[in-house]
Amino acid sequence: HTLVLGFVWQLMRRQVLKMLREVGGASGSLTDADIVAAANKIVSDSGRSSSIASFKDPSISTGVFLLDLLASVEERALNPDLITPGATDEEKELNAKYVLSVAR
Repeated sequence: HTLVLGFVWQLMRRQVLKMLREVGGASGSLTDADIVAAANKIVSDSGRSSSIASFKDPSISTGVFLLDLLASVEERALNPDLITPGATDEEKELNAKYVLSVAR
């Protein structure tokens, strides 16, 4: 499930880069810190409290931040009843599967 979340995060990272370039008119490369800050801002602006410090943040493995990011983009895409805290490996796996399902 960690590999799956890593893959999904990379897909979301690519999409965020594209969006940042389109919205901000950014040219050249953006740093990981720019991407993390943008993702955190998107989540925060939607009223959610999860955040990450970097791409290596262990909390990414819970899937909660990725689900919050998806919900921030399209709230109706998620069913809150299907989101777990991600405290156990089983919950992390459930969230990872849900991230993949919603991200499609």
